[in-house]
Amino acid sequence: MEKAGIVNQEGSEVEDYYVEEPIFVAEGEGLVLAMPDSQYNLEGAVSYASKQVGSQRFRYCGYDNFVTHVAPARTFGFWSEVKTLLENGLGQGGDLSNALIYDRPGFDPKSSQRFVNEPVRHKVLDLAGDLCLLGRPLRAFVLAVRAGHKLHVEFVRKVAEEMRKNA
Repeated sequence: MEKAGIVNQEGSEVEDYYVEEPIFVAEGEGLVLAMPDSQYNLEGAVSYASKQVGSQRFRYCGYDNFVTHVAPARTFGFWSEVKTLLENGLGQGGDLSNALIYDRPGFDPKSSQRFVNEPVRHKVLDLAGDLCLLGRPLRAFVLAVRAGHKLHVEFVRKVAEEMRKNA
């Protein structure tokens, strides 16, 4: 994308949406919360029983450096889950170039991590991608705690509802 650049198409300009009041969704231990902010700020927090991952936080501000600070973060999983997928003939396209597997006997994922907090960076990558479903740039501080795509999409629906109300 950086090499090709971005070309705005005539008539395709959209205004940023500024969150004016807190918006949140929660389910179980997961939460996604947006607070008013003049910038685009995302923060993710995860907490896993796995000692190889544990608790991590990462904050991404603005649109700068996405390609170097967020985009390289690979998806991740745990050996107990991946083992089941493989036993059922699934997950055949995964390898260490596109996924990190934690708690695998005899393997230390830290030796292949791109960032010490790569799991939470990937969660922020997922959040950024899911926020694109809004169809316009968001100006807010968005905090996602123990959240995944399902909760992100529920959050996007709630923000879209607010956008319609304020149109």
